[in-house]
Amino acid sequence: MNGNGENAIEIQNLEMVYSDLWGHARVRALDGISFEVKKGEIFGFLGPNGAGKTTTIHILMNFIYPTHGKAMIHGLPVNNSKCREKVGFLPELFEFDKFLKGKKLLKYMGNLAGFSSNEVERHGRDLLEFFEMAEAEGRKVKTYSKGMKQKIGLAQAMISDPDLLILDEPTSGMDPIAKSKIKHKFLELKKRGKTVFLSTHILSDVQQIADRVAIINKGKVIKIDTVENLLRKSDDTEVTFTLDKPKAEQLRETWKPENKGDSAYSILTGSKEDKARLIAKLSELGADIISVIPPRTDLEEIFMQLVENGTEIDKSNQQA
Repeated sequence: MNGNGENAIEIQNLEMVYSDLWGHARVRALDGISFEVKKGEIFGFLGPNGAGKTTTIHILMNFIYPTHGKAMIHGLPVNNSKCREKVGFLPELFEFDKFLKGKKLLKYMGNLAGFSSNEVERHGRDLLEFFEMAEAEGRKVKTYSKGMKQKIGLAQAMISDPDLLILDEPTSGMDPIAKSKIKHKFLELKKRGKTVFLSTHILSDVQQIADRVAIINKGKVIKIDTVENLLRKSDDTEVTFTLDKPKAEQLRETWKPENKGDSAYSILTGSKEDKARLIAKLSELGADIISVIPPRTDLEEIFMQLVENGTEIDKSNQQA
C-alpha cells in the first residue's frame, strides 16, 4: 500500500486483540485483514455478527488503536486527524442530544466541520427536503421515530458534503420507500466521485448498488470481489433455445437439454469449448437461440456459502 491517492481507504495486516485488565489476550477481533477501497466506488463490508466489522470501522475513525497493522484514509494514517476532514460517519448505534431540534443539529454538525452558517443553512435545507424531514426540522430529536432518527443521522453524515462516507447499518429502521431513495442517493454520490463504505446486513441493498464487497468472518477477510463476479455461480453458461422435440432428442447424446415448455429448452455448458460446440450443433439443427448467459445467484446465497465454509481469501484476488 503506497498511499498513491487512488484509494479512499487502505488497510494492511490489521490485527486487533482485546485484552483483560491484566493484559491477557481474550478476543482476537481482527486477524491480519487487508483490503483497499477505491475512490469513487460503493464498497460493501459484510459479515455475520461478531465478525469484526464494527471494530474495523472504529479503527478507521481512530476510536480504538489496532494491536498491529496499518489503516489509512485518503493516503494519511488514521491517527492523523486531517484524514477525516472530508469524511462523513454514521455509527450503527448513536444518540444525539434529545433536546436539539433537527435543523439545529445539522447546523451544529456543519459548523463543527468548518462550514459557514450560510453554507450549512443551504445544504441542510436540501438534505431535510431529500429525507422528507422539512416539516420536522423544528421538532426536538427526542420526538423522532426510529426511522426519522436514522434519516437525521444520515443527514448529519452528509452535511459537510464529504468525499468519503463510512456508514454502519445506515438504513436500519427505515421503510422500503426511504431505503430506495437512499440507495439512489448513494449512486448519485458515486457519480460525483464520492466513496461510500457501507457496512450492513441488508445484502439485497449491497447487491443492487455496490461495486465491490469484502466478506469478513471471525476476524478474517474471506472474500473480496466485484458483485458481478460473486453472482456468477461458475464458469458454466446456460444456453436457452427453441427446437423441435425430435431434433432436441439428438442433443442427449452429448448434453442434457432441459425442457422449459413447448419447444423451449436450456442446456448448461461447462467450458468455452463445450459452449462453442453446442452453439455450432444448434445452428446445424436450425435451432433459434434465445439467450446465452451465465447462471446467477444472489448475494445472500454466496454470503452463506462463504461464511459456512470459512475459506480464507486467495490473496491474489484482493485487487479485483
